[in-house]
Amino acid sequence: MFNGRRKFMKPLDNLCHPVSVIKEAEELAARAFDAQHAFFMVNGTTSAVQSMIMSVCKRGDKIIMPRNVHRSAINALIISGAVPVYVNPSINKQLGIPLGMSVADVKKPLSRIRMRRQCWLTIPLTMVFVPT
Repeated sequence: MFNGRRKFMKPLDNLCHPVSVIKEAEELAARAFDAQHAFFMVNGTTSAVQSMIMSVCKRGDKIIMPRNVHRSAINALIISGAVPVYVNPSINKQLGIPLGMSVADVKKPLSRIRMRRQCWLTIPLTMVFVPT
């Protein structure tokens, strides 16, 4: 009976090494977002934000981020040694809540930062990596 269950569970795939339905779903998501790859994360966005920052930033790299960034991003900055360049997000006056960074918000610090490597922009803008 146990072996039968194992065979039944195989199609459910493995998030850490997808080979079946999860892999297919990630490929569909990548196509939907016009991206090369899409990776699903679980347990909230903390691990996703930290993985994103620590996989591309090394000590001394600058990263443009909104002033109200989630604390998981601050933790990733501390661990990686990356240097934040903060942008004050604009405020929705009617609701009184902060919005994401606009392209205009990001252009100002980009003009001040010497870039030695590639820059990644995401729309809507949440963070911009500027490795130096």
